[in-house]
Amino acid sequence: TLHTRKKPYNRQECGKDFTPNSNLLNHQTVHTRGKPYQCQDCGKYFPSSSNLLAHQRVHKGEKPCQCLACEKYFSSNSNLLVHHGVHTGEKPYGCEECGKSFSQKRLHTGEKPYRCKDCGKCFATNSDFTTHQRIHTEEKPYKC
Repeated sequence: TLHTRKKPYNRQECGKDFTPNSNLLNHQTVHTRGKPYQCQDCGKYFPSSSNLLAHQRVHKGEKPCQCLACEKYFSSNSNLLVHHGVHTGEKPYGCEECGKSFSQKRLHTGEKPYRCKDCGKCFATNSDFTTHQRIHTEEKPYKC
């Protein structure tokens, strides 16, 4: 280590060696673009451990943030705030080309990142995707 000049901590991507381990952790930001915390479930990187922990709620299905207006639950406060626009009529995403405003950016861009593994259908919002999945699982969460 310090006296033997051995550097036991190695970064496989670039082959550089470090001592102590904290120097390796600092160097990792070069490879992760300032986002050193990686989700082991999906591989995404995050700038802080708190961001990573909030993200991991998605994989665990945890939704601790509740909308007081409709009682829906969300995995993060930021998702809850975006949802709150449904109740206030707020449309924070404005298109510079057409001048229209939207509650969610994907509604205008047509982006549909949520793809059903069973049938291939794609969705713009996670809530629409989750509702669709019930077709395949035959889950019926609502009663008459």
